[in-house]
Amino acid sequence: MRPSPRNLLAPLVLALTLLWPGTPAYAERLGGLVVHPGASLDTASIKVVTSRGCPSAADGFYVKVRGHGFPASGLVAVATTDAGLSHTDGFAAYFALTMMDFAADHHTALAGTYDITLSCIDQFTQESKGEFTGSIRFSSPTKYQALGAAMPPSPSAALAASASPSAALVAPGPSAGDPAVAEGALSPASAARDRPKRAGGAWVIWLVCTAAAVGLAWGWQRRRAWLDAGPRRSK
Repeated sequence: MRPSPRNLLAPLVLALTLLWPGTPAYAERLGGLVVHPGASLDTASIKVVTSRGCPSAADGFYVKVRGHGFPASGLVAVATTDAGLSHTDGFAAYFALTMMDFAADHHTALAGTYDITLSCIDQFTQESKGEFTGSIRFSSPTKYQALGAAMPPSPSAALAASASPSAALVAPGPSAGDPAVAEGALSPASAARDRPKRAGGAWVIWLVCTAAAVGLAWGWQRRRAWLDAGPRRSK
């Protein structure tokens, strides 16, 4: 019996259903990208650094740039790779070419804002596990500047952040080895009470020394008088 057209069409519909790409899932935004250098020329070698690591389900990543003169789907600035990939800390991705070279390849002049997206993916299925994003703006065909959080901190700001803020706020004071600290700081009242005692002790010492000096002088005078009277004692 000859198969009906419906029976022949069913397997074809099933095959097309399996092969037809479904609606792409929404890629979760994982964080931002910092662009290095933050402000430079189109001839600069650009690298982007993620704010944290990729999800553990990702075993690779790629970077695309979207903007004036580039494909609507995005220009591939970093092809799929796992070089430098981290699941714990932020990591760097290096553009394959300069922006000048990308523009030359697409016969365009650089202008306006370019959005940069690093996608963490499963390399086998190419499914995105999340994205990091950042942007740069070309004020002229040769000069750009990173926008917002994509701009790296200035050296002075980084230096200030690395310094301990509490160290500058602590007033200098006696160290732990200072005897005053070991004995305990004196309050104004206790210092006032202690002052007469110290003065009285000094007065006693002075009095004893004076008495001793007077005694020595008196003894010396008595000895001289006794020696002078020696010849008279012998008569």
